[in-house]
Amino acid sequence: MFIVINTNEQKILNINNKYNSFDEAALTASLKEGDINAFETIYNEYWPRLYGYVFNRLKNKEIAEEIIQEVFYSLWMKHATIDFTSSLSSYLFTAVKYQIFNYIKS
Repeated sequence: MFIVINTNEQKILNINNKYNSFDEAALTASLKEGDINAFETIYNEYWPRLYGYVFNRLKNKEIAEEIIQEVFYSLWMKHATIDFTSSLSSYLFTAVKYQIFNYIKS
């Protein structure tokens, strides 16, 4: 899997996943420490559900992909400072909702 995490320098990381199971608490703790493998696991777990959520509302494949990419880009850029007061799922779906609202407003 390849993910662009810095669009200014076009850094592309080839990620090898070391997580075999989905443990949200462990993943969020590892993500806060900058663990790219934790990020990949979160990405793989949530991308299909988030994409389906956005696509069902906007009916546009490209915009849905762009919104999801922005949410994950933001997650990675803010990984050290994010306070997961609720579940990771709630955090991601709330972020997606705000991106949808912003898209509709623009």
